[in-house]
Amino acid sequence: MTAREREVLAALAEGASNAGIAAQLVVSERTVDAHLRAIFMKLALTADGTTNRRVQAARIWLEHTRQRS
Repeated sequence: MTAREREVLAALAEGASNAGIAAQLVVSERTVDAHLRAIFMKLALTADGTTNRRVQAARIWLEHTRQRS
């Protein structure tokens, strides 16, 4: 995962919306959406309608950061 994707994922895990992430990182919402698509692919999170990829990605990020502490 790129450094920018990690920044996007960290902001998502803090509960930020795409607009909030875009404002925080000074990028467009379209750029945030592209980063999120890449993150979801790298984490193998598919849009199957039964789960929320944003929540799953946030949980993975939080578990990862806890393990590093």
